[in-house]
Amino acid sequence: MSQHKKHKKTAKASKKKQQQVLKKSGANIADLKIGLAVLVLTFIVFIPSLQNGFVNWDDPDFLTNNTLIRSLSNIPTLFTTTVLGAYAPLVFTTYSIEYQLFELNPFFYHLDNLLLHLGCVFLVFKIGRQLNLSVWGAGILALLFGIHPMRVESVAWVTERKDVLYGIFYLAAIFQYLKYVKQAEKKYLYYALAFFIPALFSKIQAVALPLSFLAIDYFFKRPLNVKLILEKIPFFILSLAIGLLGVYFLSTQDIVVEGVYSPFESIVVGTNSLMTYLIKWFVPYPLVTVYPYPNPAFDFTWKLYISLPVILGFLGLLFYLFKNNYRATFFGFLFFLVNVLFMLQVVGVGQGYLADRYTYIPYFGLFFILAYGFDFLTNASNKNYKNIAYALTGIGIVAFSAMTWTQNKVWKNSETLWNKAIYHYPRSTTAIQSRGDYYRETGQHDKAISDYQEGIALDKNNVSLPKNFGKLLFEMSRFDQALATFNTAIAIDATDPELYLNRGATYAALKQFQKAVDDFTKTLELDPNESEAYLNRSNVYFETRQFEASIQNIDQYLLVHPEYGDGWFRKGLMRSALGDIRAALDAYNKAIQADAQNGSYYQERARVYEVLGETANANADKQRAQQLGN
Repeated sequence: MSQHKKHKKTAKASKKKQQQVLKKSGANIADLKIGLAVLVLTFIVFIPSLQNGFVNWDDPDFLTNNTLIRSLSNIPTLFTTTVLGAYAPLVFTTYSIEYQLFELNPFFYHLDNLLLHLGCVFLVFKIGRQLNLSVWGAGILALLFGIHPMRVESVAWVTERKDVLYGIFYLAAIFQYLKYVKQAEKKYLYYALAFFIPALFSKIQAVALPLSFLAIDYFFKRPLNVKLILEKIPFFILSLAIGLLGVYFLSTQDIVVEGVYSPFESIVVGTNSLMTYLIKWFVPYPLVTVYPYPNPAFDFTWKLYISLPVILGFLGLLFYLFKNNYRATFFGFLFFLVNVLFMLQVVGVGQGYLADRYTYIPYFGLFFILAYGFDFLTNASNKNYKNIAYALTGIGIVAFSAMTWTQNKVWKNSETLWNKAIYHYPRSTTAIQSRGDYYRETGQHDKAISDYQEGIALDKNNVSLPKNFGKLLFEMSRFDQALATFNTAIAIDATDPELYLNRGATYAALKQFQKAVDDFTKTLELDPNESEAYLNRSNVYFETRQFEASIQNIDQYLLVHPEYGDGWFRKGLMRSALGDIRAALDAYNKAIQADAQNGSYYQERARVYEVLGETANANADKQRAQQLGN
């Protein structure tokens, strides 16, 4: 071969390589532009969430009243603790870090939820590209995942940090698995496993990951054999372990719905859940916080039973898609099913049989079907198909964006949240009680009374309603009515220690001290760890001048709450009354150590110093007490 021909061939190869580089560079720029546009639009539609506060729907238990998140030193404890049956130590760890930086400023918690959601959207875009979608198809996939109204609960509710946090690790694991499938390099499988672990520590729903991998295997035509299963054994082991742990934790809570439905009715509830999620894929309405379980007495009508033939038809469609090798569509439905399967509430858990948040990851599969359909129509030779795809996509984006913007405002506070739930479900005692609790907390007593009374009329067996109503009446100093209300609650559930604690406080306010002591004692019999009973019983003994008994009880309380300055102060007063001056001094010292800004503590310690003849210390404490306003 001549030098001229060699040079010409080399030049052609070089030109071809340059063209490939330019093409790849252009694709990367297109990915960047479309991906960035998706993130910006998603951020915009969620802006109202940044103006929201906390709500009384689990936020107090998970965050605002959770003392464990107040110190980073408690992080190891978070990995051995559950809240309301939820094992999500990584979520609580993020709260703990945020608390150190921002305390309880809701803006930053909402901002972090949104940033995590944007991270999930970015990963969905990258996954779409790995699943062979065009850059526009991947953009549609990511945008649907970002702005669909069913996302709002997961993003705008601080407690649902669980979704966006597990989601980002879950999606990262899927991205790494896709790279493993396409490049056959084991390291990506190990990376997927590394992301799977924090996903499990964020939300139990992550246990579905190995099933999602099998759906991906189907999409890429990987043959189902022993090798395919063996490579996922570590994932299945982790899923089983965390799944069993989650079931155990749930069993320790009074949140499992038992004995309400027959086996057939339970199946109907499950099929209705699945049908509803499929409908809300296109028509996300209504969107509320809690969807009450159907009442066997009057809710089991054709509206529920129709879900049986609908779901049978859906399964028939899946079989047709599988048999006729509609691989992409079947993959989308399969991904949805394996991720939503454990959330269908055939065995009821919690106060609602549906939840928008349950679709956070499962809907990826359904959005993929739409994105794949968009690619198919826009690549068709028929111009009408392209116009249809563009029109439907535009209408969907505008409609979903508007709904999401509006739904974010529903989460502004507890009143707006529960007003909407009650509008759609006027018989929901959970919503009525929760709104009543909000009114009680904000001092709107008349509104609270109205809600509690309405709730009690709707459900006379719901112990929470008279319990909280009794608390309101106690706070209003309507002690006789509070006592009658607590008696009503105890008649419903005589095993609730909090009821005896509250009734005991009511007896004490009515000066019926022996009955108060009896109730506090009953509280401790039912729950030996209820330290408030020791404190209240100590106060009653103090009022009746039974100082030794009072000291024994306050000591029990201070073992759990050594930071409670008034407890040490009260102990000091009693030790002084009993003539034990040195013990009184020790108690006052600990009271001041707990709260150095309380002038009464210094004033009483000054008196002890005077008895002990320590004039200089007494004068210093008197001066400090005066500085503090005593």
